[in-house]
Amino acid sequence: MDVGSLEVLDTFHHYIKPAIHNPLSQFCVDLTGISQEKVDQGLSLEAVLEQHHQWLVKNGLVDDKTHQKLKKWIYVTCGDWDLLSGLPCNCLYFNITPKAYFLDWINLLTVFRINLPKFSGKGMTGMLSFLGLELEGKHHSGIDDCLNISRIVKKLLEQGIIFKKTI
Repeated sequence: MDVGSLEVLDTFHHYIKPAIHNPLSQFCVDLTGISQEKVDQGLSLEAVLEQHHQWLVKNGLVDDKTHQKLKKWIYVTCGDWDLLSGLPCNCLYFNITPKAYFLDWINLLTVFRINLPKFSGKGMTGMLSFLGLELEGKHHSGIDDCLNISRIVKKLLEQGIIFKKTI
């Protein structure tokens, strides 16, 4: 998302084929709406991380060789788990060195709670509801969650709320 225009400029989406918990449990299918057939066509974590890197390069956000950021940008997450635990633990397990740009993010839930103290809800769906926005797509489906998070970010930026890096 471009914070000046408040528009989503591009998206990146791929399914990762599970290497450990395959086939998917019914709980996972029900939670995410992602079918076994979809992940069977997915790529390895390493391949998706490389495609993500190339997507960042294509969009002029990082240098292909140095992996340094070329513009000011940051990931926005709903919670810290994804980039604090989830990705690092998976990278460690599969002996993948994550790029340094995964070390910076903004926890949207923290921004929300600091700036909107009347908010007592939980998670992304709580933030959407508080802002009068409907959930679009399937909650816990990565691409749908990202698009819903961008809608929350847009609303907060329109209100003049300042975002600060979490870690």
